[in-house]
Amino acid sequence: MNVAVLVGPEDAHLLVSVLGALRDVGLEGRGLKLSPAWRDENAARIETALGHSSHFVAILTQASADSAWLAFAAGWAQGKGRPLACYRPDPATRVPGFIGKERCHDELDALAMHLEAGKAEYLVRERRRLARSALLERGVSFHADAFAACASDGDVRAVGLFLDAGFPADSRDRSGVPVLCLAARSRHRSVVELLVDSGASVDLQAEDRGYTALCDAAHTGNADLAEYLLKRGADPNLRSKDGQTALVIAVGRNDPGLAELLLRYGADPDLKDKLGLSARKYAKLFHDPAVAALFADRD
Repeated sequence: MNVAVLVGPEDAHLLVSVLGALRDVGLEGRGLKLSPAWRDENAARIETALGHSSHFVAILTQASADSAWLAFAAGWAQGKGRPLACYRPDPATRVPGFIGKERCHDELDALAMHLEAGKAEYLVRERRRLARSALLERGVSFHADAFAACASDGDVRAVGLFLDAGFPADSRDRSGVPVLCLAARSRHRSVVELLVDSGASVDLQAEDRGYTALCDAAHTGNADLAEYLLKRGADPNLRSKDGQTALVIAVGRNDPGLAELLLRYGADPDLKDKLGLSARKYAKLFHDPAVAALFADRD
């Protein structure tokens, strides 16, 4: 956040106090003196200075209120979407209609607090702008389908940029599958961790099969990812649209290591799916000694 303090030459002595007030709240500011002949003598310099500033403060005195440069600066700031505030040392000074009294401050502390309050919002907007630009530089379109594709492809950098650009970590693709589940299905743990650390719910269920990321990890036999999700609070007993839990899926894979992990984190071996079968019953049907032994210890 860079603040340009605009002032006429007759009021230049006020710059020291204004810039000091900005420094006191951690804001970077610089003074820009505008003479009556500013448009002819300093046009290039002024355009450059204005262009490199994110916020503007005009020191409003009777002299500047009637100046052409103030009207130009206010119009330029409005056209570029840059915030403009005024510091009015004398409350009796007339406020031009194009400025508006709501943007004028008669006390330096009030001006500094106003600018400081807008700093957090500005930083969020700037981070989002930079993230969008970085995505475009990488040739990645800025839309939900591209976010989902990057999560599925394991592009951690791009996923991070989408998050910085304002996409929620709980986003879904057009089929209703959370990007967290897409990353889990493709075995991209680094993307899963980034999404969870950014606020994604570990228990989001996809609209296609009703799987959670834990179910997707079980489906691909990814015990490391499953353990990570369980440690982050994933519910091992959530059921898919077919009524299957992650444990049922692990038993179906004849995966004793994954099944033991899920049991250790509280998976219920007797929850039935829509066929009326539980993980325990599937273990008996499949006749896998290693898997069946896990449930024998829990009879």
